[in-house]
Amino acid sequence: MASPQLTRSTVPFPTVLVAGLDETVSSTLCDNLRKDRLHVLEANCWSAALDLIQRHSRQIHVLVTDAMEEHSDLVTRLKRYRPDMQILFIGIHTNGTIPNVVRPDSAVAQIRELLKPR
Repeated sequence: MASPQLTRSTVPFPTVLVAGLDETVSSTLCDNLRKDRLHVLEANCWSAALDLIQRHSRQIHVLVTDAMEEHSDLVTRLKRYRPDMQILFIGIHTNGTIPNVVRPDSAVAQIRELLKPR
């Protein structure tokens, strides 16, 4: 008997890649994602994100990154390797504090929405 195929709704720990964010924001967001039982990959630079995309054996369900215009070309490159990966752009306007545009707890809710089966 063949094993059942995993879908988004049955994956026990969906994988989220956090890349291109301010260190404080990234740290807080990753902590909140882990508390929400998501598997989190962190990339402190775009070359690290590309490396993770290329070598990580599990599916990467969502990439979370800053909505800066210069990131769009990098995201396009990453999507070539993981075309099924969804992207969540969040608005970050920081001065060393948690952003006032998208709080990490609301980003977690948005990620959960992206993970819902369609």
